[in-house]
Amino acid sequence: MIWNSLMSGEVFSNWIKNLVPNPTTSSNANFTKGQALDPFETSLRVTKRYTEHLTNIENSVDISGQSCVDLSKACILERNDTEYVITPLGKSVLQKWRELGIDNNSNDDEFYRVFILILEANRLNISKYVDMLSFWREIKGAGDPIQLINNPSSLYLIGVLNQKIDDFNPWELIQKNHLQFEPIDTITQLKKAYQNDSDVIARIERIESIWQNDFRPKGRQIFCLAMECVLSEIDDGISIINTQNMNHLMGNFSEENLDSSFENYSLLNVGQNTALVGDNRIFYGAPGTGKSTEAKKIISGCPFETITFHPATDYSSFVGYYKPISTKNDNDEHEIQYSFQAQHFLRIYVKAWKNLEHEHYLLIEEINRGNCAKIFGDIFQLLDRDEQGFSDYIINVDSDISEYLKENLDEDKYKNAIKALVANKNKTSLADEDLFSVIALPNNLSLLATMNTSDQSLFPMDSAFKRRWNWRYIPISTPTGSIILNVNGDNYDWFDFVQKANKKIAVVTESEDKKIGTYFVRPKNKEIDIDTFVNKVLFYLWNDIFKEELGGEETNNVFVIDDNGTLKPTFYSELYNLKGIDEVAVQNLLEANEISKI
Repeated sequence: MIWNSLMSGEVFSNWIKNLVPNPTTSSNANFTKGQALDPFETSLRVTKRYTEHLTNIENSVDISGQSCVDLSKACILERNDTEYVITPLGKSVLQKWRELGIDNNSNDDEFYRVFILILEANRLNISKYVDMLSFWREIKGAGDPIQLINNPSSLYLIGVLNQKIDDFNPWELIQKNHLQFEPIDTITQLKKAYQNDSDVIARIERIESIWQNDFRPKGRQIFCLAMECVLSEIDDGISIINTQNMNHLMGNFSEENLDSSFENYSLLNVGQNTALVGDNRIFYGAPGTGKSTEAKKIISGCPFETITFHPATDYSSFVGYYKPISTKNDNDEHEIQYSFQAQHFLRIYVKAWKNLEHEHYLLIEEINRGNCAKIFGDIFQLLDRDEQGFSDYIINVDSDISEYLKENLDEDKYKNAIKALVANKNKTSLADEDLFSVIALPNNLSLLATMNTSDQSLFPMDSAFKRRWNWRYIPISTPTGSIILNVNGDNYDWFDFVQKANKKIAVVTESEDKKIGTYFVRPKNKEIDIDTFVNKVLFYLWNDIFKEELGGEETNNVFVIDDNGTLKPTFYSELYNLKGIDEVAVQNLLEANEISKI
């Protein structure tokens, strides 16, 4: 349905009469022009003149007062206490124009200058330009953008329509009812609908006078065409460049210019610390190699959350869940209320977005002991990251998470960042009411995990999940110094035991997964007591590896004793007597394995 069909009536008549003063009595009276679709003011409607003015300011040469005002409206200049100075946007766009070799004295490079201006303003998150891009996205959904650009009267009319008076906004009506905005002869059709109301006709003609000046329409056409290219996929942008009836606006702009610009401006700037790049990393290796120690070295001094996965871990215990809480009502009676309780992932997510300057970490211990598909759910899509460390994909969340985010992240910095992410990744705009309905990992939040290769995981990771992680193998190392095994009054070398046991493990398992690391158990005062050694170390070696090897080659088995120069197998149970651990039997095992004494 064409929007004009719903516009003829008292509501629109009252709206336009309240917007535009009566031209009969106030022919030159100003009225608000609505949502802008270009940054230009008064006479300064070509960026070719920006360079001249900015260069003058760089050289301390005065420029006219009106030019200063116009450049300020475009966010290129700002006034301090005594003078106008170039803004960060002004400095960066001038530098870009020069770096790219754009001829700032040429009308044929006007589109290229505007295109770079929009990209640079979007990169710096300049709200005026971000809002114009957002509005253009809405316009693209209501009509053919190229037709609109070729009919500049419609470009001005759309902006005028987007303002609320007495709770009525014509553009909102168009949006909510998914109406089409027909750009050709729109003003003519509107006049026809109100041909019997001279007051409305007079006001339509007053609006029409905005674009009667020759230099105004082309400036807006070029700016809107540049926004269309910025928001298009590269193939669509190339198609626009090659459209014949766009040549008069495109000038010298080429496919090569478009391609290189998109490559340079694919990076986001949402106020983050650009030195940080979010990572997903799993530290894996044999038990006791120091995987957790390596991870904790990285997170030392940084905000972090930690969780240990196990078979009962699920999405709710990882992200959040509703918990019944007993409270007292006004009558001092107990009542049960349910409150959403954010868990490890959501808590660190909020902390990271609140402080983009510093690194934050989520540490997952024993990641392969949990059902990762069940625990992560659709969050695993966030693990795909771009070159800056942001999530490449943005996902929707349930209302309970959305409410939690709104309570804890309702601040402009986060809302602007999420808007920018959605625009960059999805090429769409995000309505204000949907700001907390999506999530994406920031570049300062890294996920670290540990995994024992010896564990018989209950829930093997699928390849899609694995490929979203970087993997770091932690080998078995022998630290400097010594750790002693105190057995039956003698001190044995723990490091020597680890090395010799691992050689036998490698032979019988034909793998390194079951080997033990030097940190398999924690010594106390550089000593491992016999209880720890037998009940943790030898039990693991027996139960997981060597009990199946009895009857094989004794020289490849840890569970042997020396019987008058001959190695004989021994059972784990033979390390005990009626009083408990038999230290003589344990000592015989160590001697048979030729473990050095200290």
